[in-house]
Amino acid sequence: MSVLSFKKYAVHLYTQVRVKVTGIHAQSMEQAMEKAEGQVNLHDLLDNKALRISKYDLGNGVAVEAVEWTEGQPDAYLVDILLENGEIDYEKPCWFGPDGLPLVDGNSTVEQKAKSADLADRFMQELLASVETLSGIGDEHGSRTLADLMFLKMAIMKGGFIDHYPDESKVLVIARSLPSGKQWEKFIKVEYMDGTVASV
Repeated sequence: MSVLSFKKYAVHLYTQVRVKVTGIHAQSMEQAMEKAEGQVNLHDLLDNKALRISKYDLGNGVAVEAVEWTEGQPDAYLVDILLENGEIDYEKPCWFGPDGLPLVDGNSTVEQKAKSADLADRFMQELLASVETLSGIGDEHGSRTLADLMFLKMAIMKGGFIDHYPDESKVLVIARSLPSGKQWEKFIKVEYMDGTVASV
C-alpha cells in the first residue's frame, strides 16, 4: 500500500487582491490551490481592514499572512513550495491560470493556443505569398517537401517540431527563405543519415 506524500505550500490567490495563504498541506500544487481557495473567504478578508496588516489564523497551521491590492493577473495563482524551515523555495515557483493549468510565458493554456494558432496562420500567409500555388511546391520540390510544410504548420500550432531529412525534403530551405525564416526553423530538427540529431 503506497503512502501519500504531502508537502507544504504557500499559495498566492490573485483576483483583485493578493492573498497569501501559508501552511497548506497538499499532495500537489493543484490540490494546494484548491485547499487555499476553499479556506479563505475573500469578502470577509477585504471587509476587515485590520487584516490587511496582520496575520489571520485559519486553524491547523494555515494562516493568511498578506492581503494587499495588486495589479497582477486576474484569477491567477502563484504557488510557492516551502522549505522545511518555512522559507520559500524561490527556484520552484509556478504560475497557474484560472483553468488550473500552468501558465506558459505568462499565458494561460487558451491564450497560448490562440498565439500558436496565429503563428501558424502567419506561417501559411508567408508561404502562400512566396509561391504561385502550393501544388507548385510539390511539382518543383516533390510531394515530401509539400507534406513537410503542412506538418510544419501543425508543429507551429502545437508548439512541437518536425524531423527533417535534407536529402529527402527541402522544407528547411523553403522555411528559411520566408520573411520569418529564423522563427520557423526553430520548429525543425534535422535528421542526419548517421542517426545523430541536431536542432537547427
